[in-house]
Amino acid sequence: MSKLKAVSELVWSLKGREKVYINQRINENANYYLLYEALIMANPKAEEMGIEDDEKLKEKLKLIKAPFKDVKNKTSLVDNLSKTIYKHLRAYRAKQHQYDQLKTAMIDYQIVNEKNLKYSKREKLKQARKLAEKTGDLLALMEINREDRYQLWSNPIEKTIELDDKLAQESDKLYKDLGEEVTAWNIYFELFSYQSQLRSLPNHFRHTSPKRSFEAAFPLFTKPQSMHGQKRYLMAKTMYYQLIEDFEQLRNTSQEVLEWWNQYEPYKAENPYAYARDVNNYVVASLKSGMYDGIEEQFSTLEKLSDRKTKHIKQFIFERSILMRFFYYLNRQFYTQGIIMIPRIEQGLKKYKIDTNTRMLLIYNTCLHLFLAEDYYACTQWAEKLHKEKTDIKINLKHACKLIRLLATFELEYGAYKRDAPVDLQKELNRTKKYFQEVSDSDYKTIGMAVYDNMKAYDNASSKKETHLINLQAFLQSLDSKATTGIREILMWLEKKLAPNGTW
Repeated sequence: MSKLKAVSELVWSLKGREKVYINQRINENANYYLLYEALIMANPKAEEMGIEDDEKLKEKLKLIKAPFKDVKNKTSLVDNLSKTIYKHLRAYRAKQHQYDQLKTAMIDYQIVNEKNLKYSKREKLKQARKLAEKTGDLLALMEINREDRYQLWSNPIEKTIELDDKLAQESDKLYKDLGEEVTAWNIYFELFSYQSQLRSLPNHFRHTSPKRSFEAAFPLFTKPQSMHGQKRYLMAKTMYYQLIEDFEQLRNTSQEVLEWWNQYEPYKAENPYAYARDVNNYVVASLKSGMYDGIEEQFSTLEKLSDRKTKHIKQFIFERSILMRFFYYLNRQFYTQGIIMIPRIEQGLKKYKIDTNTRMLLIYNTCLHLFLAEDYYACTQWAEKLHKEKTDIKINLKHACKLIRLLATFELEYGAYKRDAPVDLQKELNRTKKYFQEVSDSDYKTIGMAVYDNMKAYDNASSKKETHLINLQAFLQSLDSKATTGIREILMWLEKKLAPNGTW
């Protein structure tokens, strides 16, 4: 079952152009083709992938195996399919990524070297060296340096000693650069390990490290010179400032990371996932430090990476940039900026096959921004979209959105807000009550029923209605629960309602 799980996960991960590429090349007459076809047809939702103890996934795999119960050597069938897919994926990636082209060039060199093809050896080494320098692959450069010296001495010329001296100097530098890169990695993982240990400690035992500079904390460690050595150094530096909670230095170092990416544009274009992660780290560091200059520029730079990219990469950048913008706008209370993105979000939801987890986040954040920007009718419509999602993934978002929809309906009933259709407050109250009575999570059930009870009492009261809002506010502020999604925003709404002239 484990090998079938592995190849199933591989087949189900195929997206966009890479899937088309493999479909065009896979042999329909091969013994593994029916298995491939069965896996394609059985493609589960993203949330079922890679979960070892997921019973639904196990049952699905049993159904896939059923037609092959009489096939001899089923392991060979699975192995052949796996090898074929990896072969085609390597070929596909070699067209897209210089790192894969480098590996191919090194294999090509080994082939011509074994055949002792004099001119081909020279050309393949030149090609490999060029790619290794572009990708900053020190290990590959060390191997190429060694092979250059072998080839130099196998056919000595007048300048052989002089050329070998240059290669020897290059070799020394490569070893030095590699040592610095490894040291940077070691410091990063040492800090990472320390952070993991801190997570298990109570809050009052954390963050006791003195706030000194990274250079002072690691005086023997100088900034590396190599491409990836510099990145590892900056990663370690970022981790350090995060640990000691020096947010100004954290933000400055996060900006240095993005400047590093700008020095290596081709590498950035080939690694949008890693670049997007670093943009996200920069946004978080900016919010923590209160230093906001340049954030919109970084969003725009990330979004420009989708130009001339595959649909899969375009989708990834769309998802990451929208969610990052939502996170930033929510923390800065720029709610109208979030609303401006709605046409783009609607287009993206129609254009791309977005996984359930991300789709839920996009819809929930849209609903939240509309609520906080006081576009209550549109808020109720997006809340209904979320409610109609047939999944238990991110169920906390559904719970929070149900409460927000109820409060938005109150605003439409009591306030002078634009609506595109009549609202039925009593119906919404009944729907909310029924929903939370059926919720299995005890924390959310308690919160949901408390919101319902107080808002129902508010609606029924003939005087001193605000008392029920005060009671709800006190209850939410007293919560000691993991069920926190949406609570902050509801408290913000209550604070506004309880301010002078705040109630309807």
